[in-house]
Order: sequence, then structure tokens, then C-alpha cells
Amino acid sequence: MLTFTPVHVNSKTDYRTMPKPQYTQKFRDAWLKDPSLKEWLLVIDSTLGRAAKCKFCSKIITSHYADLKSHDK
Repeated sequence: MLTFTPVHVNSKTDYRTMPKPQYTQKFRDAWLKDPSLKEWLLVIDSTLGRAAKCKFCSKIITSHYADLKSHDK
């Protein structure tokens, strides 16, 4: 028979509103083969590692896939 043990949560902590952790993203070579990115995406070496750069406007873009996709528009 299973017994249920209640878990006590601190009432001051609301886990539903806690922000999700942001992880450091790294440039991926697969992005250079992505059909929507490969026309304009360049990889450059920076002090923080490899970064993404737009071939047309020379803007350096953070290594988040969503940011790359939004720059494509």
C-alpha cells in the first residue's frame, strides 16, 4: 500500500512565478547549414568564443537560435 507524505513548501516561494534559468549558448556549426540562415550567417572569433555575424549588415548577434531567426526577418 502506498502512503502519501505531504511536501511542505515555503509559502513565501511561489514556484510558478520563478524565472527559468538562462543558459549560456554557444555557436553551432549546424546553423551554417540551416537554409534560412546560411545565406547571411558568418562565424567570427571573439574574446568570448565564436559568435554569429550578419554578412549584410555586419551586426554581431547573440548565439541564441531564436535571435538568429528573428534577425533573418
